[in-house]
Amino acid sequence: MSKKKNLTIKETFALAVQNHQKNNLEVAKNLYKNILKIKSDHVAAINNLASIFRGEGDNQKAISYYEKAIEIQPTYVTGFYNIGVILGELNQIHEAKKYFERGLNLDPNNKKICNGYGKILLKLNQHIKGLEYIRKGLGLIRFTNMDFKII
Repeated sequence: MSKKKNLTIKETFALAVQNHQKNNLEVAKNLYKNILKIKSDHVAAINNLASIFRGEGDNQKAISYYEKAIEIQPTYVTGFYNIGVILGELNQIHEAKKYFERGLNLDPNNKKICNGYGKILLKLNQHIKGLEYIRKGLGLIRFTNMDFKII
């Protein structure tokens, strides 16, 4: 007869991540939910659960989970980035811009936030400023008017 070992939250999270990476999404989802039953403010579990919902096409549920992560940890830049990306994909450009700006206020040098914000600015026809942020996100030198030709 084998003894069933109760896993710690850390062990359960590691197992959830393993299953998530192996695309065993239902198992991963259940493990993340089990973590949240014990520790409802586990931001990484909330984030990863949101990413599963996003992958399944349930953007509203994903956004609500990212919002929950931000509520728990107001400086959670990844949450602002992820919501900005989803809203941008849903063509809710002005809303996306607000989330990227909130992320930039927290971490102005975050490459992912800079890149995402730059792409949103391009969609808003703010090309020079958009390209500046994309270059910043890519770690390139500052964008100048000399870098492109107006046709």
